This record gives sequence, structure tokens and C-alpha cells, in this order.
Amino acid sequence: MKPLRIIHIIPSLIKGGAERLTLDICTSLSQRIDCEVKLIILHPENNFQDQGGSLTIEYCNSFVIPSVSGKSQVDVRAIQDAIDRFQPDVIHTHLFEAEIVAREVIYTKAVWFSHLHDNMFQFRPIKPKDWFSKKRITEWFERNWMLKKYKACTNHFIAISRDTERFFKSVLPKSMQRITLLHNAIRFEKFSKADIRVPESRLIKMVSTGSLVDKKNQIFLTDVVTELNKLGYTADLRILGDGVNKEKIKARIDALGIGNQMHMEGNVDAVEQYLHEASFYVHPATYEPFGLVLLEAMAASMVCVALNGKGNLDIHEEGLNGFLIDPASPVAFAQKLIECSENTALYKEIAQYSFNYAKRFDIEAYTDRLVGLYRSAIEKQKA
Repeated sequence: MKPLRIIHIIPSLIKGGAERLTLDICTSLSQRIDCEVKLIILHPENNFQDQGGSLTIEYCNSFVIPSVSGKSQVDVRAIQDAIDRFQPDVIHTHLFEAEIVAREVIYTKAVWFSHLHDNMFQFRPIKPKDWFSKKRITEWFERNWMLKKYKACTNHFIAISRDTERFFKSVLPKSMQRITLLHNAIRFEKFSKADIRVPESRLIKMVSTGSLVDKKNQIFLTDVVTELNKLGYTADLRILGDGVNKEKIKARIDALGIGNQMHMEGNVDAVEQYLHEASFYVHPATYEPFGLVLLEAMAASMVCVALNGKGNLDIHEEGLNGFLIDPASPVAFAQKLIECSENTALYKEIAQYSFNYAKRFDIEAYTDRLVGLYRSAIEKQKA
């Protein structure tokens, strides 16, 4: 059987869950004897310089800017040339910019896949009041633009969670609903730590990872730390990530006088080192397409306490691999951390279960399933 020639396309390799997953997928595929892989980026940013191994990454300066007024700007010469040279059997795109740019390429020899990393806001149903919003009209125009492209290339979709699958089943025409649910994966070996670190007395050591944006809701953790203090406990919380809410969160920390317990570390290269030094992973996101960071924490034998972010429900088993606080309550969140910290037997049981649970999501098994999807789509296209 000849190797599959596969191109993945993503806007850039900035720090982010979708970017990290895409790089892990491509790296894993590139190590297989039955695949030849190229990763195309539309912008030169690459914050994962040391993680691609021998993977071929090509920067193609291409863009598509749809315009409702009929003055759309399109330049896909660089990406067209890269695809023509590589002659792929599969073209697999990630995030909306890559979706819209790649579908302007003229190439009929491949099966096309879209990775649904979240509920793309461009596909939200339009409401009467939205006709007064230029932004929403533009998004609706982009949606209709993409639906025509998806129809033309008989597009396949990969949903990362049941929530995302449900969303796209509700917004895509039935004739286009070639959607496969394939949960995200991690490099288990990178994050795994089998020895269980029992929490220290009266000290709650925590980590939280994510972009500092509203939906990640890190400001909620300031109230959790405050509640822990009221109950006689000291917190040591490391927040990993950067974003527009950085100053707002810092101001809240300073106002509460808990700067010695909440540490904003910014973007870090070795997340696993922070996971290996703490006992709890705390995830306050109000919307989470999947929750890759939760699996990484489970692999590190941590106990996870989270809010209901919808997508993370797919990997949550209450009381087995962590706890879900729903509705959101800083008091209930803090009390659950204390309960698990004080009950050593419970902590060990959950940490061990979490470690074994995360093994199921290793990237190697994931790429086995992904290659199976590719080959199945190719066979159906030939039939």
C-alpha cells in the first residue's frame, strides 16, 4: 500500500490548543511509514520551533478576504503552488482562516477534511437584530461562501466533542453532515507522571492553563483562593497563559491582597513541569470546546476540579477523574479542593484513575483512527 500524502493547513503556530494538537498530529503522522506529511502555515509565527522534529513546515503567504460589497481580496498563489507540488491525497484544515483560504485552491485529487476545534461563530444562526450589525452580516456572508466551497469539494468534518458535533449538525445542511466525532489526543508520554503527590497539609497547590480571555474565566479563581483563605488554607496557584485579560486579573489579585498565592507565569514552554509540581488542576472555563489541558493534567496524576464548559463533559467522570462544580460557585469549588486534599485515600484513587484514563487518549492511537478515516473517505470518493 503506497503512503498517503497528507497536507495539514493552519493559520500559524502561535501558542494555542488547536495549534498544539495540529502539530502533534502532523508529527505523529510523519513518523509513520504509511504517511508522507506536510504542514502549511499562512503566517510565519511559530512558537513551537523545538517540537516539530523532522516534520516539513512550509510558510505560504496566502489570504482570502471576502467582501459583501463584491470587492473580495484573494491571493492563494503560494498555497496553490505548494499543493500542486506535493500532490496530496488528503487536505486537512484547521481554524476558520485556513478553511476559507484553502477552499479557494483548485485541486480535485484530494479528499478534504475540516477540523472543528470549536463552534465557529461564523456559522451561528443569524437573528433579525443581526441585520443591523455589519460584523454579523459579514460573518453570514462568510458562512454562505464556505457552504458553497464545502459542497463543491464534498467536505468531511471532524468534531472534537459532542457539543461541537451537535452545533454543526444544527447549522450545516443535512446533505453536508459528513461529521465524525474524534476526541482530541495528547502526547501521553510527555505529560505522564505515575507517582502520586499527596497534597501537603493546609496547602492547596494548583495549576491552571489557558489564554487569558473571558471564556477561560481565570478571574473566578481569585474568589476560589479567597474562599480557601477564609477556611484556613493557603493556596499556591500558577496561572499559565497570556491574553487580553491579563491586567484585569492582576488588578483583582492585587485588590484582594493574594499576590503571594496567585502567580501569573505567562506563556511557558514546559507546561508539564508545572503539572508535575502541583496537586490540583483547576479549570474555570465557562466554555471549553474539549479540554485538552484536562487530559494533560490527568496524565500527570493530578485531580481536576472544573466548571461546566460543555465540551469538557466528554472527558469528565464525576468523582472518578475529577469533579465538576455546576452551577459555578467559588465556595463549592474551594470546599471540593479541601475535601479531596484532606481525604488522602480519595485523592490517590482519583489520581490513579485519571492517569489510566488519560492513556486512552494517546496521540499514536489517535492517528491510527485518523488514517482510517482518511482511507475510508478516499475509498468512498473512488466508488
